[in-house]
Amino acid sequence: MQEPRLNSLWGKLDLEKASKGPIVSNTQVDATTKSSTQAILQKCDAINYQGGIDSQPFNPFHTAVDSFHDGKASVDGKMMLMSGSYSYLGLGKSARIKAAIDSAFERYGCANQGSRALTGSTVLHEELESSIAKFLGSDSGVIFTNGYLTNYTTISTLIGPGDSVITELTNHNSIQAGVRASGAKVYSFSASNLATLRKALEKAQGTTSFVVADAIFSMDGTILDLPTVVGLCKEFGAFLMLDEAHSLGVLGSTGRGIVEHFGMDPQDVDLRMATLSKGLTGVGGAVVGDTTITKALSRGAHGYLFTGAPPVLETAAALESLRILDEEPEIVVALQKKAQYLRDGFSAKGLPVWGHDGVPIIPVVYDNVEIVYEMTARLFKEGVFVVPAIYPAVSKKTPRVRFSVTNAHSLADLDSIVDIFGQINDEVDAHRHAVISLS
Repeated sequence: MQEPRLNSLWGKLDLEKASKGPIVSNTQVDATTKSSTQAILQKCDAINYQGGIDSQPFNPFHTAVDSFHDGKASVDGKMMLMSGSYSYLGLGKSARIKAAIDSAFERYGCANQGSRALTGSTVLHEELESSIAKFLGSDSGVIFTNGYLTNYTTISTLIGPGDSVITELTNHNSIQAGVRASGAKVYSFSASNLATLRKALEKAQGTTSFVVADAIFSMDGTILDLPTVVGLCKEFGAFLMLDEAHSLGVLGSTGRGIVEHFGMDPQDVDLRMATLSKGLTGVGGAVVGDTTITKALSRGAHGYLFTGAPPVLETAAALESLRILDEEPEIVVALQKKAQYLRDGFSAKGLPVWGHDGVPIIPVVYDNVEIVYEMTARLFKEGVFVVPAIYPAVSKKTPRVRFSVTNAHSLADLDSIVDIFGQINDEVDAHRHAVISLS
C-alpha cells in the first residue's frame, strides 16, 4: 500500500494515490506551509538582527570595494587605508603571480571541470600539494576548495562516535562545526590555561583522542603555546591537529608557521591545516601530514569528493606565492617588523592592545559594542577601513576593533592609522570601556 506523497513545492497531497492515513485538505496543508514559512522567516529575522547592526547608522559589513591598491582600498570612489585585510604578505598584485595566472589560463581556461576525484584534477593541484607539504616539512598534502571546508571535512572524517575530540574554546567556527559533525565526545580546553588541556586528556583516556587548536587565534592575535601542547599530547598519546590559517607566511623566520616559530620538529604535529588565501595568495585550504592520512582524505572525505576542484587560476596563484615565500623569506621578517611597529604605536598612545609581538592581528578590546560600532564608523569616515569583531565571532562581553597589518602598508600608512585611531579613541572617551587583558 502506497503512502500519501507530496507532489508539489507547496506540499499538496496526491490524494488519488493515497490509500491509507488521514485525508488532509489542501486548505489545511496550505495553512501548515504558511505557518512553517512564517517560522523560517522569523528565524531569519533573528539572524539578521544579531548584534543589532541594522539599528546602527553605519554598517561596516559587506562593504563593496571598487578596487585595491598598495595598503589601500577604494570604496564609493574614496581611497581608504585598508586595515582589515588578511593578505599579510601583500602579494595580491605581484607581477609573478599575474604571469602564473595568465599561463594557467592559456593551459586550462577558467572553467571548473569537476571534482578532484573525477575530471577536475590538474598537475597544478598536485604540484601545490607536494610543494606545500615539502615547505612545511611533511610527507604529503591534500588541498580543498576552501579553508572552512578543509577543517570541517577533515575533522568529521578522521574522528567519529566513540572517539574523543579536545578542542580549544576559541577555535575557528570551521573547527567547531567539524567537531559537532563528527559525533565524537567533546572536551574543551583554554589556551591561556593549559592545565585544562591536561584535565581534558585525563577524561578522554581509553579512547582515540584528537586535540585540535588554532596556531594563531585570529580574534586575539595570540600564539598557541605549542611546546606545552605537544608535550601533553605525547604524554597521553593524543593525536594533534593545528590550524595554521593565520600563521603560514607569518610566523617563523621563513614563514613556515608555528613549528618554526618555536624551533620544533614538524613531526611533533600529526596534522597541519593552512588556508591558501591569507599568507599565500589564492583560494582554498591544505592539509599536510602522513601520506596515509592525506590519501584517506582524498578518498573518503565527502567535502573533497563531492565538490568542484579548487579553481585552477587560484591554484596557480597560490603555488606561485608559495614559491615567492620560499625564495624571499625576508618578506616574512618585513611583515613581523611592520606588525610590531603598529602594535608599539598603539601602545605609545596608551591603547590597550591584545596579542603577541610580531603578530599582524592587533585587537583593541572594549566592554561595549556601541563604542565599537561608533569607533568603526568614525574610522571609516576618516578614511580607515576596519571591521569590528562582535558576537558571535567573539564574546558579547569583549567586542573589539581588530586591525591587521600587511606588507602593502608603508610605515607612513601605519602612523596614520595610529594617529586617527588615537584621536577618535580620545574623542569618544573610549579608554573607560577598554578591556586590558584576556584575563
